[in-house]
Formats: sequence, C-alpha cells, structure tokens
Amino acid sequence: HVFNNKSKAKSRPHASRKRPPSELRKIYMDTRILSNADGSSVVEMGQTKVVVAVHGPRSFSASSSAYDSELFHEEGILNVDARFALPFAIRPETVAMNQVVAVDGSSSSSSTTTQTPEEIELSSRVYDAIFSSLVQPALNRLFKSVLDVHLVVLQADGGLTSACIVAVSLALADAGVELYDLVPSCSVAISSNNPGIVCLADPTEEEIDDADGILTLAVLCSWNEVTFWNQSGRISVEASSQAMEMCKDGCINIHQCMRQCLLSKEKQQSIQSDK
Repeated sequence: HVFNNKSKAKSRPHASRKRPPSELRKIYMDTRILSNADGSSVVEMGQTKVVVAVHGPRSFSASSSAYDSELFHEEGILNVDARFALPFAIRPETVAMNQVVAVDGSSSSSSTTTQTPEEIELSSRVYDAIFSSLVQPALNRLFKSVLDVHLVVLQADGGLTSACIVAVSLALADAGVELYDLVPSCSVAISSNNPGIVCLADPTEEEIDDADGILTLAVLCSWNEVTFWNQSGRISVEASSQAMEMCKDGCINIHQCMRQCLLSKEKQQSIQSDK
C-alpha cells in the first residue's frame, strides 16, 4: 500500500527539497509479509526502510529476550530488539557496526548478539513509544511470557525512529495483540534561518544534518495522548510549538494510512478465504 501525503506549504522549504515543507514523503506499508512470524510489517518512508517481526506471546525459554527466564514475572514482557542490516542500512560516515541479525532474531555464526549503542537507543525509543498503546490488563495475563519484537533497519535516510514506531505498531496489530490504538509517529526538522523559522516535515538525513534541531512525536490519535516526545538541538519555544503542530498533522495523516493498510489487508484476506 503506497500513500502520498500532500498538504499546503506553511514555510520556506530546504534548498534541495522538492516537496512542500509540510508534505510527507511517499509512504509504503504492508503487513503479513513473513509466514514464520505471528505478526509482521514493512514500512518505507522515502528511502528509510524497516521490517518488523513479532513472535509470541511465548515462554522466556523460547525467547531471545535478555530478561532472566528463571524469574517469575507478574505480567507479560514486551521485548524490542532493533538491529541495523549491514552494510547498506547506514551511511558510510556512520560508525561501522559488525552485527547482522535475521528478522526472526536469529544470529549468524559470524555475528555477535551484543547490540551497539545506536541499536540499544533505538530499541529503547520504540519501546517507550509503543508500550503505552498495549492494553495493560491483557498484558498482565501473560504470566512468565514475552512478546518478542524484532526490528531490522534495511536503510536509514531520516525519520528512522518514526518509521520504526509505525512498523512495530502495525506488526503488533497484525499479530492480534490488544492495543488501545495504533501509534503513528512523525519527525520535523527545524532551522532558525532568516527570514524566520523553517520547519520541514518528515526530513531526509541531509535535511536533518542542516537543521538546528529535530522534533519527533508519537501519539495515540483516538486518545489525544502523546506516547513519545524527543527533541534535540537548540530550538526556541516558538519554533518548538510550530514543529509540534506540524508533527501532529503528520501523525494524523500517517494514522489514516495505517488504518487503511490494516483494513485493506483484512479485506484481501477475507476475499481469498471465500474462494
């Protein structure tokens, strides 16, 4: 499912940008792409590409979770494991990483199971954004069980955290996990150049490098609740407020795309089962 998100420009675009400042890149998303996973998804935002597989709920002994399997947990555990697919997932100037992990969480004999700092940070961000969307009573019933989420970044070109959050939310919904709502996410790059503030929705890596700051937002649209907020760089209050509104608009558009993707998939599966 490919979605084009166009809206009216609100500020001056980046010199190399061919789309209006508030327009998102072309988005492709799909679910049920992996037959050996309980839920799976692929999301592409421009040149940023992410694949997610969800396994479980399953016992700790069958999980790749870092949690101590000998301990009794009063509630289910969500385990998010993000990895970069080398050598093409990251730009040459990014610090090289030596880990290659399959989307099902298995490691090759030449790789190590240790995550890099970048992968640990990405896993933590996605966990923080997604956990609030899980229906807690349902999670509490999963005694000594774990939901394994394996995320592989195929290519990163800006908006990586947002793409990962969207992909994980879709994969969990595909796995039949009870959710309060889907979790869309959007990023905005901010530059305080004359004549005024420039905000660019869904920026590329080049636009992020040229910006003074970046704001990433994830929300539960139906509940009007923010599940993740990350802001970096030196940004004025006015610029932050303007970027937040642009992020919210982007999240609303992406949420509609996510719903359409899931509904289209269900309709497609229903047609196939009737044949």
